[in-house]
Amino acid sequence: MVLNSILVSVLSFSYNAYYYGGPLSFSNAVYWSAAYQAIVGTNRIHLYLQPLNVAAIYIITAVAIYGPVFLIAGIIGYVLQRRYHSKETKRNKNIFLYIFFSLPPTVTVLSMVLGVAEMNQRWCFICISICYASFRFRGNIP
Repeated sequence: MVLNSILVSVLSFSYNAYYYGGPLSFSNAVYWSAAYQAIVGTNRIHLYLQPLNVAAIYIITAVAIYGPVFLIAGIIGYVLQRRYHSKETKRNKNIFLYIFFSLPPTVTVLSMVLGVAEMNQRWCFICISICYASFRFRGNIP
């Protein structure tokens, strides 16, 4: 199984190197590359090398998706866990878990600051509207 994956990767990179001039030429594709879409997109102007704008839109999106109650409960739970369960052995075991769960948001924020990723409020509120409409259609929300 691993050999098949390695073989497919080698063949794919060889094909790209031969026909397109570089093994990673697919990362510069015009229509389906995420980096290209972020560079030519309209959100890059507001996010590129502007950490305060990135933090603002990330926080607004998190509040819109999860809700302030869940975010505040999570913060309070983390603070209480750190304060009342301060055994060094338990803290050392949980540090890898905290690092693991903090990697995706950290990479997302860094990608937005460096101009590789983009996020806007329009996408967030469209998704929330669709979720709300589907719940309302099922009769879960009055």
